[in-house]
Amino acid sequence: MSTERIPNALQTRYDEITALTDAVCGQHLTDEYRDLCRRMAAPLCRKRPSPLINGPARSWACGIAYAVGRVNGLFYRDQTPHMRADVLCEHFRVSPKTGSAKASAIIAMLKIGAMDPRWSLPSQLARNPMAWMLEVNGYIVDAISRRKPVVAALFPTFHNLTLCFQKHSKIIGVWAWNP
Repeated sequence: MSTERIPNALQTRYDEITALTDAVCGQHLTDEYRDLCRRMAAPLCRKRPSPLINGPARSWACGIAYAVGRVNGLFYRDQTPHMRADVLCEHFRVSPKTGSAKASAIIAMLKIGAMDPRWSLPSQLARNPMAWMLEVNGYIVDAISRRKPVVAALFPTFHNLTLCFQKHSKIIGVWAWNP
């Protein structure tokens, strides 16, 4: 059962698309990819008007998996799991050109940047350098290089602390500290 808020009019379309992504992720990728694909389909359903109502469900399912894969380096050989883009599209019975076009449209609609922490695999978030950037007085600061001094200055009385750095309701970093 999904915890995502889906408009009633698009619930069937959401179920159709996520059934396709679930099948491919279950057979060729991981549960983390499945969960991110489900999470990415939800805001696309909530768009007004939703782009998911036009075109075959398998095209959108491929575009969603392709976009998640692009953010997480799925197409790089040194990653695990690894898959070529054309092979991913083949699993959805979609041409690589269509899969790439849908992914590009999704990335633009959801304003997804390279290595975007919102769409990073949870297991890879700690290794994502973008997750450790925060804005302090208008400057982008690398929280990794300033861990203890930054936290000690900001939260001197806390000992076990999990910080979630946000900017304009976009999570740009999560960090746990236990001095």
